[in-house]
Amino acid sequence: LKSSGVPLTSLRAGIVLGHNGSSFQMMYRLVKRLAVMACPSWTSTLSNPVSIWDMIESMKFVLNNSECLNKHYDIGGSTTISYTNMMKTLAGLMKAKRLIFTFPFISINFSKLWVSKITSAPKNLVYPLVESLKTHLVPDKNRTLVIPNHSFMSFKESISKILTYENDLKKVPKAYEKPNRRKVNKVRSIQRLHSLYRYNAREVAMIYFKWLPKFFKPFIKVEINEDIVDFKILKISTPLLRLKYAADVSTDHYQVYFIKKSLLSNGEGIGRLTFRNLINDRYTMVEIHDFIPRLPWFIYKFTQAQIHLFTMNRFDKHLIQV
Repeated sequence: LKSSGVPLTSLRAGIVLGHNGSSFQMMYRLVKRLAVMACPSWTSTLSNPVSIWDMIESMKFVLNNSECLNKHYDIGGSTTISYTNMMKTLAGLMKAKRLIFTFPFISINFSKLWVSKITSAPKNLVYPLVESLKTHLVPDKNRTLVIPNHSFMSFKESISKILTYENDLKKVPKAYEKPNRRKVNKVRSIQRLHSLYRYNAREVAMIYFKWLPKFFKPFIKVEINEDIVDFKILKISTPLLRLKYAADVSTDHYQVYFIKKSLLSNGEGIGRLTFRNLINDRYTMVEIHDFIPRLPWFIYKFTQAQIHLFTMNRFDKHLIQV
């Protein structure tokens, strides 16, 4: 993003504290549910947790300050503290008697599993968080963000404010909610075409739409009506496949078509067909992303998928000869 030329300000924080925050909820649930905690070595690493309110103030400050453009800052609360002492402080503010001590012989893998089970947090949230806590997360004093007339809260001040949100603390955070278990098979298919420096992505797409009905003549025809591209079979009015051109994100070297509801697509999600140039138009990548076929998966794999691969291979040979 920075290399794109867009003015960018980076704010880097170790731990952000908020009543709905994933890291705080893990700590809160550990303290609430366990009377005795033997903490592994990673809980001794230091950080400067920053409150969500200070985070918001920091964002507001840099957004309204042109001197902050194209710079990056470390932000953190006024307290440098270990994760073990965070839990002790939290327990004190909750008026909960807890025995918390460090026991260095607990492995990192066991810690991940243990935290996930006790807090009911999903593994894909817990594991990277625990991994990150193996490293000290203290702000660089030479890059610290200073906001005039604003003092960053201490850890104790942040926690005291969070604990006033009693009703929110009883709710399950969105990050802890279990995902929809319904399995959906999505297609991702990528083929490399040899455009050989002669055609950009826009031209390759147009060549493809003209070539396809000739190759499958008289079974397939392609109709282009403004931003809609319909692939039709024989005299059936409902399109076999319908594409909608995304003019707002497309360029000469990157063409995007969203796959809409049709005989072969159920129209869910953000399925798309893209044409993308690489190496100064030497190659064009034809990519299908997040496409959900209407056919049952085991049928799709051995029919539509194979036909698509065969078609792209033949089109590549045609493109080389054009």
